[in-house]
Amino acid sequence: MAKKSLFAAYLLWIFTGIFGGHRWYLRKRWGAAIHLLFFCIYLATLAYITGLMIEYDIDDLNLIPDPETANTYKVIETVVNYAFFLQVIYLKFDLFWIYFAIKKQNTLEQATESAS
Repeated sequence: MAKKSLFAAYLLWIFTGIFGGHRWYLRKRWGAAIHLLFFCIYLATLAYITGLMIEYDIDDLNLIPDPETANTYKVIETVVNYAFFLQVIYLKFDLFWIYFAIKKQNTLEQATESAS
């Protein structure tokens, strides 16, 4: 296996971080799958809310005529906002994690090469 590039990992983090591209590059498949899953859930929920707003022809969820439906979708919108906030925090954590993951992988690879 070739040594992993810190520069390449950070470029992937910048451009594909929300999909977990940097984790695929570092062969951390479970973490990458979780990134991708959270992004898909976020995108599907956002599309659902957008479809609702188009269906009711409104610009604001507060204008939905049925109060019960409006409350349900306000809760969904709040959950989506918190999920996005948590995703951003997780990406910031990854910003620091990348350095240590690459350092560990390259050290292990160097030790394997010197042992053979």
